[in-house]
Amino acid sequence: MNKFLVLLTLLKKKIFILLGIVLLIIGIIISFQFFLSLQKPIIETARADSEYNVSGFAWSEHLGWISFNSNNCDTDDNGKSNGDLGCPPEGTTIANYGVRINFTNGNFSGYAWAGGGKDHEGNPMPTIGYIRFDPPSKDGYPIGDGFPNYSACLDLPNNSSEPCNGAKGEWNITGWARACSVFKSNCEGELNPDEELGGWDGWIKMAGTTQDNNPYGVWINETTNELHGWAWAGDDSNDTAIIGWISFNCAEGGASGGDICSTSTYNVSVSQLPPVVSNLTYSYDNACSQSRIPSFSWNVNISPPYDYQIQICKNSGCTDSKDPLINEVVENTVSTSWMPNSVTCRSCCNTEPYNKIEFGGVNYFTRVKAQKTGTNNWSGWAEISFTTKNNCYPFVNFNWSPLLPRIETPVQFCSVGAAEKCATPPSDGWSDCYASPCQWFWEFPLDWQFVAGSDAASTNPTGKFTSKGDKNVNLKITDSSGYNCQKSQPIKIQAPLRPKWKEVGP
Repeated sequence: MNKFLVLLTLLKKKIFILLGIVLLIIGIIISFQFFLSLQKPIIETARADSEYNVSGFAWSEHLGWISFNSNNCDTDDNGKSNGDLGCPPEGTTIANYGVRINFTNGNFSGYAWAGGGKDHEGNPMPTIGYIRFDPPSKDGYPIGDGFPNYSACLDLPNNSSEPCNGAKGEWNITGWARACSVFKSNCEGELNPDEELGGWDGWIKMAGTTQDNNPYGVWINETTNELHGWAWAGDDSNDTAIIGWISFNCAEGGASGGDICSTSTYNVSVSQLPPVVSNLTYSYDNACSQSRIPSFSWNVNISPPYDYQIQICKNSGCTDSKDPLINEVVENTVSTSWMPNSVTCRSCCNTEPYNKIEFGGVNYFTRVKAQKTGTNNWSGWAEISFTTKNNCYPFVNFNWSPLLPRIETPVQFCSVGAAEKCATPPSDGWSDCYASPCQWFWEFPLDWQFVAGSDAASTNPTGKFTSKGDKNVNLKITDSSGYNCQKSQPIKIQAPLRPKWKEVGP
């Protein structure tokens, strides 16, 4: 009887143990399903965005790999993990997620996935789940000296619309991301209880200063498109860190920021950065073609062909209601300069305003942006200001007769119309000067001699050449504003005609 009671007691213990194991398994399954239920809205949200342009892996000191694009682990896009390093086991279902940078305003959006893969030795790493790069600011961002008041943001060249403009300089990333696991659901709203957060509320700072005043941050190398540097995921006031330091590139992934790419190659990169327009300048070198507007030139860091758009505006940023005054788009070009249309402008020199551009030292703004032909990836606007001239520059033109002059034969040069001797204008019209008084200055070869009272200041001088050959004649006109233009033309001087003698018989 006693043996039976002992066996019964042992059997009860085994049943309780077995029951405990079953309950533990059920608890784990329920917890896992609850975790998935929290993540499901995030997955669906991620699938709504198909324009992810960030990929690759970062490394967390506590969690291991952080994947910025589901294609890192699902290269054939079949929704299953390929089992590579840092990825879930092969065949595991993977949601479609990713991170995107908006190159119009520099803002990040989307999700990365932290943990759940294996380290270099094949050991499983803990999982924290999704990290959101455009976390809502409903309850405000963390407050502190120099803390940014915006989500993750890239400072773009030639762009002042980003929230992070000027924070650390071009191509630097500042702002906040946030781990979704701190929320009860949907990666926003109510947080989990404090005792479950472990002293950390999920914020990830993309740039800042350590407690010992060492700066850190993340930036993009515009040549390689790779992200570099470190972000911090922990409490700035103490050493609490669930994720800790996040390295974005093996080039500085070592404990002291050293290069470890020879032993562990990883980086986060952007698929295609926008081009950069730089060195926008203007010149009035073409002013003698009667243009009120200078010509513009610039550099762009992409190979042709490309498209560019140029605008001339009254206000910086084209913010005036009448802007842009001039707006042109040039496609599939190799040119890095623009010159206003000067063909019809000669008739406009006494017109105010012409093409909405006024004379008299008026300030305007020109801006240019570019993209690789066939893409929709525009650069930011490069902008420069310029001031209009007081008036049109002089227009210089002249002709002469006879057209084929000879030595010691009078030649009439004509720059303005006059009865009889200068009645026929050149094909492009007579010279003109728009701010009197104006000065004419002719330059002839040394063998030229003025006649009939004309001189170098005459509008229509007369003279003769004393030797034959190819010559050059130059005319410069200067107006009362001090603007001057000149024109040089070649002229061929022929030998004099000789009478031909022929002896004939009586």
